[in-house]
Amino acid sequence: MREKFQDIQLLEKFMAQVPREEIRFQEERLFANYLRCSGAISESACLERLACELHSAEGASMPVETNVMAIITNEILSNKYVAESIKSRIIRAVQRGRSNGSCLVYKCPELAKLMDNAKNHT
Repeated sequence: MREKFQDIQLLEKFMAQVPREEIRFQEERLFANYLRCSGAISESACLERLACELHSAEGASMPVETNVMAIITNEILSNKYVAESIKSRIIRAVQRGRSNGSCLVYKCPELAKLMDNAKNHT
């Protein structure tokens, strides 16, 4: 336990020496790389489906999820390492959800399974 505490102190000391703009730069790059590597911005359109669903009338009944998605959406849209084409896809999905358009146009098998399971348990 003592070693872990010392490790944390060492990391804190290191982070205190790194300029704030460098930290933000690294955060943005890490986030963009995570989106790429995780497949979240792949052709499956899961990110768009989530953005659409959580900005729809049904999404309003899920305030915690909506707030989390708003944070993620803002991070994506403000990240200079995320391609403009991805940002446009997210913006269109949010607009579709707000205008009560069908979010089913965004194919995401993983989310469809989760939503089906949730409906079956209510």
